[in-house]
Amino acid sequence: MKLKLSPKQEKQIFHLEIEQAILVPSTKRADKPVTQTEMNKRVSNVRKYLSKQFGGYTSVKGIGGYYSDDKKKLIKEKVMKVTGFAQAEDFQKKRPQVLQQLSKWSKKWGQESLGYEHEGDLYYIPSNLSNGVRKKKLKAKVRRKKK
Repeated sequence: MKLKLSPKQEKQIFHLEIEQAILVPSTKRADKPVTQTEMNKRVSNVRKYLSKQFGGYTSVKGIGGYYSDDKKKLIKEKVMKVTGFAQAEDFQKKRPQVLQQLSKWSKKWGQESLGYEHEGDLYYIPSNLSNGVRKKKLKAKVRRKKK
């Protein structure tokens, strides 16, 4: 539900309607803890990225977990949820770059995928995400000489 505002209030209030959060893991290769220094570096990079792209962030410590079929056990880890907000138009312009950055972090951090919340939905962004850019085949124009 949107906040009901008068026309005058709408001109005074800045609305960031897109909510997104990156779940920064404290492990690599499923259940191998990283050092506190490494975790701090990951969190700092995410905070800087969201701040540069969209203006700011909020971060909250948490615990996350899932059942690993490969390891036949519950994997539990500390996470930092870094949330940022954006205007819809700005987010749409930067969406491809955001997804690629998430995929890069996933690979760099030794993850199969990285948890990303967008508007209340959870997505797992794989470390091998395709960039979605289709390359056009250029056809060479052939000029024929007039006889």
